[in-house]
Amino acid sequence: MKWLSGKNKILSKNKTADRKWRFVYDGEQTHSSTIDPLSKEKVIFLAPIRTLSVHPFEYPFTSTTRVRDALRLKFRPLIGDHARDLYFVPVVTQRKPKSISGAVFLVSKSEVEEIERKMRIRPDTALWVAPLAYAEEVAGNGLVQWRDEAQICSMLFENWQPRLYRWTSLAGKGADAADEALDADRDWFEGYARQQGGGIERICLVDPRMPNAPQPRMFSDYVYFDLSPSGANVAERVETFFQNASTIARRLVLLGGFFVLVSLALWLGRMSEKDLFTVAPGEVYGASFGERASNPTRAARAKVGEVRSTPGQFSFTSVIAAMLPAWQGGTSGDLKLEAVRYSAEKMEIQGTAKNMETIQKLQNAIQRAEFTARAGDIQQIPGGDFRFNLSVQGGKR
Repeated sequence: MKWLSGKNKILSKNKTADRKWRFVYDGEQTHSSTIDPLSKEKVIFLAPIRTLSVHPFEYPFTSTTRVRDALRLKFRPLIGDHARDLYFVPVVTQRKPKSISGAVFLVSKSEVEEIERKMRIRPDTALWVAPLAYAEEVAGNGLVQWRDEAQICSMLFENWQPRLYRWTSLAGKGADAADEALDADRDWFEGYARQQGGGIERICLVDPRMPNAPQPRMFSDYVYFDLSPSGANVAERVETFFQNASTIARRLVLLGGFFVLVSLALWLGRMSEKDLFTVAPGEVYGASFGERASNPTRAARAKVGEVRSTPGQFSFTSVIAAMLPAWQGGTSGDLKLEAVRYSAEKMEIQGTAKNMETIQKLQNAIQRAEFTARAGDIQQIPGGDFRFNLSVQGGKR
């Protein structure tokens, strides 16, 4: 086991914290054999990760629970069914009154679990990608290149936020070839920076095999960061719990208000027009379909059933019928369609929704009817609603 630093009380961006961290890398023995289990030290395992990808984000809302939903929706067209094989670990680095920003780490579950098995990380050990611990060396703005005998992994920082990550194998390379690969890696990042209209302020090379290697350090936005399966799952469960609790509370309030209004409406209706509930269904059915029925409710259901077509058979009425379940169980105004453009090949739908879940519900309802439904740009509009575009085509692809 290689101990890269001793007890670290320093926070690069926040000098007030007094918690102790210990960073470790590589080795065959388990942490529990060298660490006092009663110690309050937080152990962080640094690893070069082959499948990691990092992406900055910024959204015009302040709810952390909505960030994960927005990110999954954004990356779904790129990763498709592989989403279940990845950990999504968002980190919020800045909050404003009406916006939130940070970075999301995507990493293969299989690779992370293999690291955990190979290194026998104990349950309370956090897992970091190696260059992240050296942001202090470039003062939060610059490139950190981390290398050992087998690989190079590099991370570009801007205002203490990871912007880009790259992994390069050194397998089978000699010393000269490894140095050339390191130079090529640096050139690649500098080319990216020039394309973005800037440059790289500082570059730090870290080789943990060298006795004078820079020391890893904690910084405030990542105190609770953890890529390990336990850390990623706990974070998602906590977010889900608070999201569900908030949703349940809102529904209870709405349900209570609904029952009050219904009770009041029933009382007023019985006082003013006692026969209204008997006559109204027949009148509504007659006005809608131009005929009478002895059982208006059953007859209306039969009429709706007539417009349902064979699953996957593309037509205007079949898509509309497929969309109907999206309104079931919702609140009036949760989902509104503003424009529908139909052709023989596809249908373009534009509308607004109260939240991401409602958009996903509409998309899933269409896909259950064996149509292809792809979400386009989703933007938050004044008032907190989301404007969306859906492109619908016949047959799943």
